[in-house]
Amino acid sequence: MPSGLKVEYAASGRAACRKCKNKIDKDAVRIGVVTQRDDFDLVAWYHLDCAPKKRGGGRDPEEFEGYEKLARPDREALERVCSASPTPKRPKVSADEPPKDALNADHPEFEEIYGKYAKLSIPELKEHLAANGLPKSGTKAHLVETCVDGELHGALPLCPLCGKGQLRRLDGADKGTAACPGYWDEEAGTRRMCAFKMPVDKVERRRWRDASEGPPPEPAQAGASLDKVDASDFAGLGPREKADKLAGAARAAGLQLPEDEAKARVAAGTALNATKTEDGDDDLDAALKELARKYPPAQASGGLKCGHPDNAKICELLKEYGDLMEKAGKDVFAVRGAKTALAALMVLERPIKSAKDLTGKSKVAGVGKGTADKIQEIVDTGTFEKLEELREEMKNM
Repeated sequence: MPSGLKVEYAASGRAACRKCKNKIDKDAVRIGVVTQRDDFDLVAWYHLDCAPKKRGGGRDPEEFEGYEKLARPDREALERVCSASPTPKRPKVSADEPPKDALNADHPEFEEIYGKYAKLSIPELKEHLAANGLPKSGTKAHLVETCVDGELHGALPLCPLCGKGQLRRLDGADKGTAACPGYWDEEAGTRRMCAFKMPVDKVERRRWRDASEGPPPEPAQAGASLDKVDASDFAGLGPREKADKLAGAARAAGLQLPEDEAKARVAAGTALNATKTEDGDDDLDAALKELARKYPPAQASGGLKCGHPDNAKICELLKEYGDLMEKAGKDVFAVRGAKTALAALMVLERPIKSAKDLTGKSKVAGVGKGTADKIQEIVDTGTFEKLEELREEMKNM
């Protein structure tokens, strides 16, 4: 008999859902039903939408081990699943009967586009999502809905705040909101939460790519080109020297490799080993692209995209402060508070000229007195004391 429940972000894409038999993508939310054996625990994994329901009604989401570690959008999704009626019927997917209550059902081209994707198999739908760099987990109804939304409006981009999490459109009462669930930090070996949310109609979307176009291009780099690596620079080098050389090329291309040289060398060496040709030779270009996938470049120069361009410098300094606090291992609640405030400021569509623009009748949810004081310092001096202290602290670490 099941003895426990857990919820977490899939650490890899190897496990298959016990119900639908499809793989659960890495970083997708998965439900684990734990059964105790004599000397070990057996875990059956499910997609969030495929998880078995409790007989007689819903269950408390706090019954799930790991619930508190989920990003807010994913906690809300789990709460909706827990409150749903037991064993609900899956949404019907029929090209001849587009659902009247579906996302985008009021769009004039909805029926035509829905019919196009409803005819496809799950593997074919996943090819379209992969071509746009989007998550491929969920039921067929969910995959069709994501493809239809993408073709009608464009593919949702990476989060403009953290630059790594994939924005997703919330459902239910929040279907007009796009949110970032966070991302897996390879260097730290932990999941980083992100508080970014904004109206989905304000999101600058990417062109929707057809499956025939193949995987999306590598992310735009901040520095040198990722196209080619000069193989002659690596001739005669040993494995360690090659890894160091590749790490240097990756940093020159703006990739965010670990600051620790040993960790950067390991990352580069791993990429070299993972991309060797069938003959065992190094494929330097493929290795650099593999590093770009794991350690994407910082956002291109020009700063964060804010609701009002005059707020860009304030947001950039607050983002640096939050990132440094996270790297320094500061209190997790302080880090979360800083990111929540930044997320609110990034979508603010009026200029911030002083702390008074954030208090009283102009109060911005998520921005407290501490953040308002820091903003006043930025307006007055171009920086703020706590950021300068943290910069010095990080130099000495």
